[in-house]
Amino acid sequence: MKKSLAVSVAAGSIIGLAATLGVSAPANAAISQCTSNKVCAWKDTNYQGTFGSWTSSSSTLSGFANQISSTSNRRTTSIGWYYGSGYTGTRWLQAAGAAGHFAWLDPKNDSFESMVIYGS
Repeated sequence: MKKSLAVSVAAGSIIGLAATLGVSAPANAAISQCTSNKVCAWKDTNYQGTFGSWTSSSSTLSGFANQISSTSNRRTTSIGWYYGSGYTGTRWLQAAGAAGHFAWLDPKNDSFESMVIYGS
């Protein structure tokens, strides 16, 4: 009985601490910001931070160039993320419906300067 009571008290303390600290929602909760037929990006990994979306190609990604750490393609066609403005430099192709985020050491992290939507 004492052991059961100690476990209950410990569990209650952990739950109370989590409530006090304001544990956030799961990291993928922000991916729901990206609605149908859009290309979306977040400045932080795990779909967090400043959010932006596009319905057409962008040659400069104004306000997001070299700052994107998460992407989602909610279109029915592939898109190309380019390392240079004006659709130049290395291209990373993202399939229709795909989403992902990049770790700090990933060369794609904070590297995109333009984005083209294919077949639009």
